Amino acid sequence: MINKDEIYEKKVSVIVPVYNGGKILEKSLLILSKQTLQDIEFICVNDASTDNSLNILKAFKEVFPDKFVVIDSPENRGPGGARNLGLQYAKGEYIGFVDHDDYVHEDMFKQMYKEAKYGDYDIVKCGFFDKGDGEISKLYNIKGKIDSYEKFYYFICDSFYVWNKIYKKTLISEMSMHFREKTNQEDTDFLLEAVMRAKSVSTLSQSYYYYNYDGESYSRGKNFLDFTRSITSVDKLLDAFGKRITSLKDHPFSDFTYFVLKTMQLKTIYYHMFFKEDLTASDFKGFYKLMTKYITCQELKNETIHTWSACPLAKIIFKTLDDEPEKMYENVSKLKNDIMNWKLGKNTRAEFLKLSESKKIIGNFCEIDI
Repeated sequence: MINKDEIYEKKVSVIVPVYNGGKILEKSLLILSKQTLQDIEFICVNDASTDNSLNILKAFKEVFPDKFVVIDSPENRGPGGARNLGLQYAKGEYIGFVDHDDYVHEDMFKQMYKEAKYGDYDIVKCGFFDKGDGEISKLYNIKGKIDSYEKFYYFICDSFYVWNKIYKKTLISEMSMHFREKTNQEDTDFLLEAVMRAKSVSTLSQSYYYYNYDGESYSRGKNFLDFTRSITSVDKLLDAFGKRITSLKDHPFSDFTYFVLKTMQLKTIYYHMFFKEDLTASDFKGFYKLMTKYITCQELKNETIHTWSACPLAKIIFKTLDDEPEKMYENVSKLKNDIMNWKLGKNTRAEFLKLSESKKIIGNFCEIDI
């Protein structure tokens, strides 16, 4: 267990998983090196890259020997495994995470650390800019103890990722928290447990993190549109978080947090299913099997919580949910037909066509063994 009176060598340790960083890696690291916070370290974990990523990391280590730590993992463990390895070397009072193909504002960690020390917060988060959506995250000003469902929900609802936040090292170390390895969505259950265990949190109104600018990482690029893989990762995530909260069963938000996670994940899957070109009745049987493993249809149809894909069309899509997979298939088929035949108006049709073009889904739900 970490001594709370420990004198830390750094104020913040930033862990950067790197896998085939390509051209974007050098630019990302250069921006990181310009952080205005003093006493900061960047722990870069080369996750068995097959390109020249390791050479780039070593070059930054030579130029900035006091700031960069390079760890070379011979095994590809995914971003979760790379972060776990990085945590073993972290010397900072607070821990931050940055993906190798994202950028951060030069004042990000200075301002977040300042806020963390000011209020002795366990977690501090900031806003982020998402290039994929062309939007800035919607932030809610949450400070202090999370003592209500509303505060908990609004602290996590804009981002289920670890990277736009810093965490007190004792929060992570004393709880023996870790990331799941060799999978995607590995940070969601980690984040939720961290928030549940935090004594106090804070939010900065500024957007300092720039997400998903270029490159293809473990969880992005071509694999991000692999429907089969996405279904498997959601099943693993829900199962993993269900196991995590067994040690938090007395937490007042335990059941609520699990419900929010299940609802958002399953509605997101259903939302993407709707745009699948070769959608079949068997896909709905697969979805029904996954859904009923974790939640009832009536609970999922609850309109309080939808999904971060909060387009106007989403509410219409979720109304097609049903207790019978065959009926869901009929409902969706009819809705698509009505949209294409202008029965829901030209704006809805235009939105559907635009989203259909942007969501090129591959894989089959019916092939998943859940």
